[in-house]
Amino acid sequence: MTLGERVAKAGLVLPPAFAPVASYVGRVRAGAQLHVSGMGPTHGKAIVESGKIAGGADLDKAKRAAYLTALNLLAQIDAALRVRPVKIFALVNAEPDFTALDEAVEPARKLFADLFGHPGAWTVVGSPCLPFAITAEMEAIFALED
Repeated sequence: MTLGERVAKAGLVLPPAFAPVASYVGRVRAGAQLHVSGMGPTHGKAIVESGKIAGGADLDKAKRAAYLTALNLLAQIDAALRVRPVKIFALVNAEPDFTALDEAVEPARKLFADLFGHPGAWTVVGSPCLPFAITAEMEAIFALED
């Protein structure tokens, strides 16, 4: 099933693909893999979620940021491609004492599991700073399937 078919079946609409603001590209194909550059919680060029996650009260904000960031990863991929997630590296803009990092990105992990049947392998790290003060950032490797 193509990415576009999976997204449509789930009743989702992807945000517009984010255009890089520096000298990098949004995705690179390497053999049977597609590497997607770090994306954040944006809609087009507008930042939707920014700021540090400091505690339990901010957890919902982190979850919204992670979900939108995952959608932005998918928006970088041609809808006609057949892909599956292999590895996702997630960063949460968090205070040092915020340790619920896995919980913060769970909506994104669940989105991938629902769309592809599994979420892929994940690494989640708290970061003291992210570009433009965004709340979350993710990069991903997808396998291209025939």
